[in-house]
Amino acid sequence: MLLVKKVIIASTYFGFIFFYVAFLAKLSMDLKILYTSSNSPFYFNKCEKVWSHRGYSKVFAENSIEAFKAALKLKSNGIEIDVFFDTKLDRLVVSHDYPYNLKNGKILFFEEVAKQIGDNSYYWIDFKNLAWLTPENTERALERLDRVSNNYKIKSKIIVESKSIKQLSPFSRAGFNTTYWVVIDENMSDSEIEKKLREIKISYLLGAIHAVSMDYKSYTGDLIENLKSIPILIFTINNKNLITKLITYKNIKIILSDENFFQFNGCV
Repeated sequence: MLLVKKVIIASTYFGFIFFYVAFLAKLSMDLKILYTSSNSPFYFNKCEKVWSHRGYSKVFAENSIEAFKAALKLKSNGIEIDVFFDTKLDRLVVSHDYPYNLKNGKILFFEEVAKQIGDNSYYWIDFKNLAWLTPENTERALERLDRVSNNYKIKSKIIVESKSIKQLSPFSRAGFNTTYWVVIDENMSDSEIEKKLREIKISYLLGAIHAVSMDYKSYTGDLIENLKSIPILIFTINNKNLITKLITYKNIKIILSDENFFQFNGCV
């Protein structure tokens, strides 16, 4: 009986050791993959960094097909577009607000934008309600975006933005470029800001996000210093002098603007 107990204990012990070693090996491999992914070149590295904010809305309605086409005609490399996932329609709706902003009295779906614009543009998708979707609806939204982007061969040209790192992670794992919209509230304490910056750095290192986006007014002091190794996306600048300055920063990859600064060159 004693021998049997010893055998059982030994088997349990060695079984635990084997499981633990296997777990560490898998974790190491996963981290290596994530680390390699997060440290690969950012998906957009052109010198002309200024993209159109909701299309060229100085002439046409924002977030409209006409505004997007006008921006591309002015040689904008990319368009920022506001999108909701409508859980009842199971569709991606182009709108900045809810209730939705209608286009010619109708809802504009992202699929129609992808169909008409195709791979002639890069896309910055400001996913308005992603942070509040349930896990099930997040998966549905991901499946819808994946289907549309693959149908029109634009997946490699999309970057998905949200205020939730957790909600962005499935999109990153699915092969989408992602950016975390960081908001630093003026009422946040130093320790809260430090915690937020630490979370961003770890998330970037592990490949949960590929960039950080923010209002240009937030890009000061601690954020400049602490996020200097992470690709930065800035919105929305309509001041020529400020764009001329920030466009030369190497880690700033994209700047949104309502103005026609699309041919400004950050490499000269």
